[in-house]
Amino acid sequence: MPLDRRITVRHSAPSTVNEFGEPAPGPITDYQLWAEQRGAGSSDAETEGGLLVTAARSYTVRWFEALARASIAEISVIDEFGFTWEATGIGESDARRRYIGIEVVREVT
Repeated sequence: MPLDRRITVRHSAPSTVNEFGEPAPGPITDYQLWAEQRGAGSSDAETEGGLLVTAARSYTVRWFEALARASIAEISVIDEFGFTWEATGIGESDARRRYIGIEVVREVT
């Protein structure tokens, strides 16, 4: 399995509430990783604001604990071109915890 793409996996911890009752964003940790990328298709839909293009990809990275424990809502992927993709699924491989698969989507109008 060639891990030939350099990506950033961004882990945004849940926000908290400060002493004034205002939401405070949680810490953000970026992990620079090598990954294998597979396209998962795209679709177009007409909306009132124009054409909405939804693209999906799958990334495979080496297993690491922070990603294995993270919630899907806390994870996004920044690809080698700087585009941000939102995670829709995270799953460990069956190969003795060697890899983690990340399913991501990106919508553009």
